[in-house]
Amino acid sequence: MTKSSTEIYGYSERGMMNALFYFNNDVESLQKLLKISGVEKFNSYNNFKIIMEGSLSDFGDSDAILIADNNNEKTVFFFEAKVSNGNSYKLQQQFEKFKSKKSYNGYSSNLFYQLSLKYYLFNMLKWGESNVSEYIKSKGTTSKNPRTVETRNEIVQKIYNLIKSCSKAEYIAITPDPTIKGKLIEDLNKDVDIKLFSSQLHFVTWEKIITEYDNLKPTHTFNCYDKKDLILNKR
Repeated sequence: MTKSSTEIYGYSERGMMNALFYFNNDVESLQKLLKISGVEKFNSYNNFKIIMEGSLSDFGDSDAILIADNNNEKTVFFFEAKVSNGNSYKLQQQFEKFKSKKSYNGYSSNLFYQLSLKYYLFNMLKWGESNVSEYIKSKGTTSKNPRTVETRNEIVQKIYNLIKSCSKAEYIAITPDPTIKGKLIEDLNKDVDIKLFSSQLHFVTWEKIITEYDNLKPTHTFNCYDKKDLILNKR
């Protein structure tokens, strides 16, 4: 009798994120993810809740939200991920686009824009205010339509309630670019929006994650063809 088997593959950024959390959702694996992302006291977190691709209404979607207990104090980790799409994803280039605080084709997919929205959301849910720029406060390109945490969507409200139950937030960016140093660090700490949460902002590369989690390698390989890699940067 032929032995049956099932193989599951995911496409691009979403496929990698699904594989990361669906295959590695035990406490030890999640603590390791926090560790390689540079989170302090990573092994004190437990009792995790994971929300994948959750809608946050006016504040966009989040690739993943991780809520964890730390000595009866909850922390929310917002994950935003980017891949190379067969090219070279550059953090400095993305930041240069963001710091102009102007709209451009695809601005809503900018990593730093998305991270700033999550910071703004957390502050609005906890304290009802934030000192982010008008570029982040406005919905789209006009400040005449400010973002609001009011929602009629009951599932979005459930997510909001989970986030609001946390005492602090941290932000984790997964990208193909390892160049988190020098000018970029200086620029992030000067930006009117990013500097507000730069001490809670962490970066980790896909290469590091794939190295640490063997069960991601089939999904990564699936996203490679003709010497092109949709996940990692060109070498």
